[in-house]
Amino acid sequence: MSDRLQWSTAASGAVGNRLVSPMANIQDLIDISKPLYFAYKYTGLASTTGAAQQRTWRIYEFNVYNTVQDDLLLVTNRANAGWRAVNYNGTEKGKWELTANSTMIYYNPESNLLPAEQWLLRRL
Repeated sequence: MSDRLQWSTAASGAVGNRLVSPMANIQDLIDISKPLYFAYKYTGLASTTGAAQQRTWRIYEFNVYNTVQDDLLLVTNRANAGWRAVNYNGTEKGKWELTANSTMIYYNPESNLLPAEQWLLRRL
């Protein structure tokens, strides 16, 4: 589904512009007999210099709507989706910040020098 969305980018060491992607139709991905999962996968490479090189991710908007007779019905959003953070490779540093009253969800690499694979999951 990532190829259906627009993503903000930034040069190394800079903060990208906040970008809200237009809505994406995912009807072709839905099978009513199976759950639907949303996930963000953070992959951080090991430092090549001995200094922290991994980037912080910020997620400002996440909304899932169902369209019924041209009306948009909110199914879930960033703050109420019930995300679950999963540390896949067991690195001690790096974590998803999931504060519900925050203006964003973000991944903080915490100056990690080791490879990291961290997931943020939601099942609908």
